[in-house]
Amino acid sequence: MDKAKQIGMKIRELRKRMKLTQSELAGTDFTKSFISQVEKGATRPSLKSLEIIAARLGQPVSYFLDESPEGTSLAASDPTSDSYLETGKQLQLNGQFAEALDCYQKALTKCHPAEYRKKGEIWLYIGHVYFKQEQYAKARDHFALAREQFARARDSEYLARCLNDLGTVQVRLGEDEAALESYREALRIIESDPIANPSYRLTILTNLANTLARLKKYDSAFNLLKGALSDTETPNDHSHGRYCDVMGYVCASLGNFDEAISWTTRALDYFRSVGNAWFEFVSLNNLSSYLRQIGDLKRSRQMALEAFNLAKRSGNAVQLAAAHACLAELAVVEGDAAAAYQHLIEAFTLAPEYEGAGQWTATVVKCAEQAPVPTELLALMERLATKWKGNRRVLAEVHSNLGKLYNLMGDAEKANRHLSKSVDLFRNA
Repeated sequence: MDKAKQIGMKIRELRKRMKLTQSELAGTDFTKSFISQVEKGATRPSLKSLEIIAARLGQPVSYFLDESPEGTSLAASDPTSDSYLETGKQLQLNGQFAEALDCYQKALTKCHPAEYRKKGEIWLYIGHVYFKQEQYAKARDHFALAREQFARARDSEYLARCLNDLGTVQVRLGEDEAALESYREALRIIESDPIANPSYRLTILTNLANTLARLKKYDSAFNLLKGALSDTETPNDHSHGRYCDVMGYVCASLGNFDEAISWTTRALDYFRSVGNAWFEFVSLNNLSSYLRQIGDLKRSRQMALEAFNLAKRSGNAVQLAAAHACLAELAVVEGDAAAAYQHLIEAFTLAPEYEGAGQWTATVVKCAEQAPVPTELLALMERLATKWKGNRRVLAEVHSNLGKLYNLMGDAEKANRHLSKSVDLFRNA
């Protein structure tokens, strides 16, 4: 094959795999037209230009110059790749994400093309950086690149961990069916490994069950978790607490609130014992909800206020918003619509793009049956419907509840508009 066409073909393949446009690959160093000509094989880039392109695609120059399909050369591994990788890890731990990404990219350029495991590890760390920055689409794409490298390296442990991370970010993107497949594949791999860590198997099982529950397949989730019960007998790591928490959620979804309270109390005790404030908050909020469902409003308020105070101490806006929403639900049951509305305004203001906001709109509808909706709150919900860029099912729920609100207000035109949008979104979700 002509050398220019060989180089162009490899550049195009990698660019598409990384989901980069020609303009993004070009950056400020080249034009989109130049990249297009290179990919067609009409132009052969200079060595300096190829070095820049190779760095952006995470490959050494030798990958593009070698004539073999995988670009494998006999060049020795460059030891500086390890140095860049370790520096990147430390920078990432320190929250210096831009600097960490730069180190990881440099580490990739120093890797031998056949160092599949190392390249997989670097792609994985890059994915984690984007996940921390809430750039979930980029995180997903880099986890997918890491999966490919670990599969080539035949490293079952890292491949399973990568698939679990991929499933987690797919959940954040609302891609629940895809997440289900990622978790199932991770479980198949970890169960075929005779030296697999049982607690990590439990982590994957719990994530799989949680995703089944998100898809309202509660019986399947319950049976899966029951089958894993023996793995939770020794509460010695994070997976035990998460198992109890998800088991509580699934039991509550099946209407068994006594079991839900029992499991969630176990989760709360565990997270408190290990000092995990985030999941302590989640367990408190869930407990408040389940206690409210059985009519124990006194204990429900106690749990809700503990969660609220914990969120205030942490300073986390999403947690504080969720705490306000929980208190709003309680206020509705207590017949205090004014307090409920105030909590909901705080929730929507603090976290306007939080996935749970869809459920909050349902609480507004419950409130509207007791008292008129404040104009400020209605405006926040309309803004949510306009600005939302996440899970389409959440947006469908928002439009559905806006439609119900306008029906209650007697505005048939607006009600029909929102309900129509809701139907379209549910069909295409």
